[in-house]
Amino acid sequence: MPSSHRIHRLPALPLLGYCALAMPAVTITPDQLFDWAQGHYPTLFPAGSVSFPWVDAGVHYTLRHYPGTGNYLGVADDGGVYALGDFTANRIQGLGPLSAFACQVAPGRCVGSNPLASGPLYACADAQWNDHPDGFHITIRYRRSGYADDELVDDTVTEGMTVFEGQNVRQITELMTYTRQVNGQTQTATNRSTRYEVRLDGGHYLSAGSIVESSGPAGQSTARQVYQPLMPHPERSLGIGQSVTVSAIKTVTPLVPAGQPPSDAPVQTMTTFEARETIAVQGRSFDTCRLRIVDATSPSTYTLVWMLPGKGVAAKWIAVRPGAIQLVEMLSGSFGGVPL
Repeated sequence: MPSSHRIHRLPALPLLGYCALAMPAVTITPDQLFDWAQGHYPTLFPAGSVSFPWVDAGVHYTLRHYPGTGNYLGVADDGGVYALGDFTANRIQGLGPLSAFACQVAPGRCVGSNPLASGPLYACADAQWNDHPDGFHITIRYRRSGYADDELVDDTVTEGMTVFEGQNVRQITELMTYTRQVNGQTQTATNRSTRYEVRLDGGHYLSAGSIVESSGPAGQSTARQVYQPLMPHPERSLGIGQSVTVSAIKTVTPLVPAGQPPSDAPVQTMTTFEARETIAVQGRSFDTCRLRIVDATSPSTYTLVWMLPGKGVAAKWIAVRPGAIQLVEMLSGSFGGVPL
């Protein structure tokens, strides 16, 4: 490996954070992980490369280099998985422990519930999320101010079971409609996200992917998004003061306009349940759970969200990115036809 691409010992980014959840009793080797990655992401890791040992600062690694793409995959002697290449902006990216990929690489050896999504739900999760009947609506009207000033209507509906990427999944469609005034004219944009979720016991679920359709003054676009491995939501079991980081690779395939190649990118988010607190929103008082959601690949980009107990609905959130802040507050809403 060129010296400019040396792997330095970095703290592994744990998928479980501080949650006391059991990891699967299934082990895989670095070569099995690399072979699996080559089969699932051939544009990033084309077949034909072989593993080789690498030692840096006294730490032993097993590496594979893919000269055709310039990408690297590596596993440290402590089990941490790392990647490097254009798809990580040429920065060493921790992908979590090798054990976290075991059930994706060797699914036939995994039994029981997903270890990354189990345990009792926290107070502000919607405990009935997996049991809502088809046609169940959650409709919230928000006011946004900051780097976007408009009104947002967020309508989410449960639409039943279907098949996505060969998996039996529940389909959830979320339509977000943005309305604002520009030079005395009403301007509207929409974003329709059809999400596909694998239901688990106890109100937990895994995200398999989505179809995202956007329409507005700038034009229209549609893209298919697929997560590998399936994206868990263990943050639904956090206690106050606990954090959890989840990792996946998201493959985005543009459908409209057509002709653009798919792209792969690592996704990592760290969620912390910071506090239970009462807040004022648009003249009303709400009991909430405050969560901090950080983009692990860009720590200066994060969102603070205040969730309503038992609903899994945001009363307010603040999105922070370099040089800009967005405030979003609930104006009104209904949950299964009952006003919030």
